[in-house]
Amino acid sequence: MSTILIGTSSAVIICFLICPVWVGRDLHDLTAINLEKLGNFLEDFGVEYFKTSGDGMTDEKKAFMEEFKTVINSKNNEDSLVNFANWEPRHGHFRYRHPWSQYQRIGNLARHCASTIEALSGYLHAEIQATEEVRSRFEGICMKMSIESGKALKELSSAINRMTQPPSSTKSHLDASKSTTRDLNSTPGISLCEDNQFSEGIPVATVASLLTDVVHYAEKIAELVQGLASLARFKTAGDDKMAPNGKPDLARQGALILRCLSKGAEHVVMIEGLSSPSLPEYKDPPSLSTVQQSGE
Repeated sequence: MSTILIGTSSAVIICFLICPVWVGRDLHDLTAINLEKLGNFLEDFGVEYFKTSGDGMTDEKKAFMEEFKTVINSKNNEDSLVNFANWEPRHGHFRYRHPWSQYQRIGNLARHCASTIEALSGYLHAEIQATEEVRSRFEGICMKMSIESGKALKELSSAINRMTQPPSSTKSHLDASKSTTRDLNSTPGISLCEDNQFSEGIPVATVASLLTDVVHYAEKIAELVQGLASLARFKTAGDDKMAPNGKPDLARQGALILRCLSKGAEHVVMIEGLSSPSLPEYKDPPSLSTVQQSGE
């Protein structure tokens, strides 16, 4: 009996104090990763679909572009994480009453978007393709919709991962993709029936229609992420003093780098209240021999 109590106590202490594993963190990371996978596919889709070389994708590239499929099957795991996260105490950056249900709403839209992307992926190697003339009419519009929406989703993923407000550039990417969808109504490629090319243009027109749906989902996801950032009190991007590699961003925090001329060693001096715009431009110091000559 004592052995069981000791073992149970040890497990509880390790899990809660020494090396805790929080379900909320897993849910947070899963949401960010899923959006990144969608963005990765969209950024590469236009290039792969409209390339004319005829070269197939490598196995590595194909696997990379099929990562989005894991998003479609993430519902059960996500629902389970949300249920457990609601019972967790405050930990790390996650406060009491953290809006866990918002992650579920983002996940639902991400899965709808992933389902649309799955339909898009079917046109990458479809046997029936539009002629080069028809494809060229849609290439610019489809490429822009795909790339801009992909960039927006990846920035939203980064904002969730860093727990910061979405940057203003996200709205710029979404506005660019939405303006492109409006251009579909005026592009000559829509009037395919007038050129007796209606049947030939169906595949690429379908791709354009699916990308329009993707842009719509990306816009809705951005609204939910913005809501999550407000409810969870994410910091603004300017307050984020961590570099992308997870190390302190010395330039943002106001750091002066002093280099010892004799040994070439570096020392970092942190100065409170010093912002990066006031820092002098850093230049490599003169060599020791130059200093000695000027002293003479």
